[in-house]
Amino acid sequence: MDTFDKNMTKQYVLIGNFVASCDLLEHSMLNCNGVVFERLSVYSTRTKEFWLFVGAYIFLTLLSGYLSCLVLAISSVDVTTVRVIWRTGKKSDKALATKMFMLIRRYHQVIVALVAINASAIETMPILLDRISNSIVAISVTCLVILLFDEILPLVVCQKYGLSLGAYSAHLVLVLTYLCYPISFPLGYILDVIIGKDVGHLYRRQELKELISRHGPRRDHFQSLFEKEEGKLTEPTQFSGQLSSMEVQVIRGILGLSKKTASDALVPLDKVFMVDYQDEIDKAFVLKVLKCAHRHIPVYSSSRKNIVCCISARRVLRVDPNFRIPVYKFIRSTSLTPSECLSVFTVPESQPLFDVVRKFRLGTLPRLAFVVKIERRKIIEVIGITSQQDVLKAMFTDEEPPPPKPYNDDTSEISLLLIAPRRVMAWLTPCLILKSLSRVDVTLTRLLFPKTDLDLQSRCLNIIFVSSGGNTRRRFLGSFARA
Repeated sequence: MDTFDKNMTKQYVLIGNFVASCDLLEHSMLNCNGVVFERLSVYSTRTKEFWLFVGAYIFLTLLSGYLSCLVLAISSVDVTTVRVIWRTGKKSDKALATKMFMLIRRYHQVIVALVAINASAIETMPILLDRISNSIVAISVTCLVILLFDEILPLVVCQKYGLSLGAYSAHLVLVLTYLCYPISFPLGYILDVIIGKDVGHLYRRQELKELISRHGPRRDHFQSLFEKEEGKLTEPTQFSGQLSSMEVQVIRGILGLSKKTASDALVPLDKVFMVDYQDEIDKAFVLKVLKCAHRHIPVYSSSRKNIVCCISARRVLRVDPNFRIPVYKFIRSTSLTPSECLSVFTVPESQPLFDVVRKFRLGTLPRLAFVVKIERRKIIEVIGITSQQDVLKAMFTDEEPPPPKPYNDDTSEISLLLIAPRRVMAWLTPCLILKSLSRVDVTLTRLLFPKTDLDLQSRCLNIIFVSSGGNTRRRFLGSFARA
């Protein structure tokens, strides 16, 4: 509406495309075609209306900020968070989660009601302030008040006290929702149909793995936020979470287990210690069995890919090497139990590791299984061997396992001599034992025994004597004296 001349008694006012003739009356009154308009007066501080409008403005400011806090509090908590708190939190936290769940169930209706009331309050604030000041002051002050109480303050408060604020205000929010039922129900129902109800935030596997890593040992939270470390954990500090490095490694390994197959938990066949079907069990054979440090040893016939069975290493060490019994006769012996002579069980290389674990747990597979390559439902070749220990390493390790060390005839360890029975210890020469002991890693020697190498050898020999019996001690001392 525009006025052409303000100094004339008769005014011509442009209303849309029409020109209305208005007469200026006394006391700031305007008569336009029989309709009398009165100019709104600005109340002074001495009137009751002034303080009434000020009180209403302050009330709407606080109401707007409170409703903004409620909207942020309800929006920042989803169903997953509420259920986790309800199941794992303290008794007080469970009570808060129960009240909060009443609002989460009606999420869209509650949000529509709160936003509608908040928008009405914000729109009314400059109108009230315009009655006690001019329009410029009303707009400027309202913008500053909304920025402070409606934007900044709710973000600061709800970041820390969002759950408590929403839970304690649950009944009031429900009352406001029912008061705005004609608006909240239709719009909320439409949003439920279009967007869907809130089912909570579900993390993907990679997100879960990174979330678990954030709860483990690490450096400063802000320093480690942009570190590109996959599976490698730093030293624990005062910023560490409640999970240890081993727990984080195990959980990450389990989460990545769905993508792993049997080929990820195998030892290549060319790096597996195996014996021929025609070999004789003599002293050299027994020494190889001792040095391999395996519980079961695969037996092949003519080709390493033609596996016959797996024999127990402990059972082989009980055989007298002086008789030079062939391996095939040893296998055909009726005294062998099923656990001492395992049959050949195969696993496809593409089989999920979950299925392999279940077979080991149910006893469908023995302690060892051979991983085979299958094409068109036919076994092409054996590519490796896997065991329960290899599967556990693949399960509980998120990193790629190191390549297995190939069997070496020249290596020997003290632990191998300790498992030898008395019959084998009877013919082990002192030179062989001392030669084995001298090849122990120097670092391990200094760590366990800070004294000389000779002292280390004597201590280990005493352990061997105790584990093997008095006859071995007498024979060893006699042969050592002759040497």
